[in-house]
Amino acid sequence: MTAATGKPPAPPPEMVQLELPCEVLRRLLRDHRLVACELRCLNGQSRDLVREAVKDCLRMAAERRRESQPPAEA
Repeated sequence: MTAATGKPPAPPPEMVQLELPCEVLRRLLRDHRLVACELRCLNGQSRDLVREAVKDCLRMAAERRRESQPPAEA
């Protein structure tokens, strides 16, 4: 039991370990099917690959926004 609430502590969340190709990770991030802040990388290589995938998705989103904006008037 916790002192603050008098209730037993909540059980830790169940975790799943999985692997997926970087292109699938990019697609899931791009399509807003996966949230990067909810990921926990298990090693440095995975962390670097996730970081690059996130940067790629942000770059692509910025390009799409620029392309969809009307041209600026001079």
